Amino acid sequence: MLLGLQTQDDRTAAIVGASLVESALEHLLVAAVQSNARTLKQRLFENRGPLSDFNSKILIAQAFGLIAERVADDMQRIRRIRNCFAHARLPVTFEEPLVAKEVSALAAVMAVRSTEAHYVYEPFPYHSHKTSYGLSCYITTLLLNHRHVEKGGDAFIRM
Repeated sequence: MLLGLQTQDDRTAAIVGASLVESALEHLLVAAVQSNARTLKQRLFENRGPLSDFNSKILIAQAFGLIAERVADDMQRIRRIRNCFAHARLPVTFEEPLVAKEVSALAAVMAVRSTEAHYVYEPFPYHSHKTSYGLSCYITTLLLNHRHVEKGGDAFIRM
């Protein structure tokens, strides 16, 4: 689903990509909760619970050492991009300067773009901000899945 974001319209790609990253982060946080009380876990994440929004999930995951600072920074960028699309009253695209700036600062995007001079074959098409955003959401979700498995959880992404 994440790799197919490039075929969606920009608004859908932004919102769905961030939603999948947020869901992966929630899986990691649920696995880290020490209590087995199902109702406690539900109350943490449901409406107005302390972990009901993406920002809170990122902050808590970073504070408890579940994610590194750079991953948290990328997730905050993904969250801001999502919010830009979700709350816009007018059509927004990934070419919007503020959106493009956030996408260009994502770690995966910087890494891929820094290797372009070394391509042996044809370069990847990551000049598109939307494709770069999709790549970043995909990699972030994979990192969270890997961290979840490290913590003893089952993989929620099947390769």
